Amino acid sequence: GSDGMRHLAQSQSLWDEIVIPAYRFRLLSALLVRLSGLPPMTGFFLLTQICFTALGVVFYVYMRWLGFGRLLSLVGVFFAIVNYSVIYTIWNFALVDPLSWLMVLVSLALLRANRLNAFAVSLPIGMAAKELSLMPWLIFILCLRLEDLRKRPLRILLTLAPAVLVFLAMRW
Repeated sequence: GSDGMRHLAQSQSLWDEIVIPAYRFRLLSALLVRLSGLPPMTGFFLLTQICFTALGVVFYVYMRWLGFGRLLSLVGVFFAIVNYSVIYTIWNFALVDPLSWLMVLVSLALLRANRLNAFAVSLPIGMAAKELSLMPWLIFILCLRLEDLRKRPLRILLTLAPAVLVFLAMRW
C-alpha cells in the first residue's frame, strides 16, 4: 500500500520532502529501521515479526493478569493474530501498526499493574510510534477519580507530561 511506501521512504530520510507531514507523526518504526543499518524492506520485515512475537507474549501475559486461564489466554492470542488487520500487516509489513499495537498493549499492561513510572515512559515511546497510543493515555484519565486529582495532582501531571510533550513536539 501507499502507506508502506511512505514509511520505507521515511526510513531512508526521516525528514525528506517525499514524506508528507502526516507521516512525520509516526517516526519510531522508521527510525528503528534506519538505526538498524539493514535495508529498509528487511528492517521493516524484522521489526514487524519482532513486534508480533512480542505482542503475542504480552497479550498472553495481560490476559493471565486479567484472570483468564492458560487455555483461554492462548485462544485469545490465537484470535488476536488471525484477524484481518494482523494478516494484512504481515503481508504489507512496512507499516507502523505492529509497533503501535505493541506499545498500546504494553502501556495498558503497565497501567493494569499500577506501574505508573513505567507507564509514563511507555506513553511517549508509543506516541512516537503512532497516534493510537493516545488510547492508554485516555484510559488513564478515565480511570482517575476526583480524589486522585486532589491527592496527587503532581504525580498525575508527571505521568502524562512526557507523552503530551512528545505529542506536541512532533506536531510543530
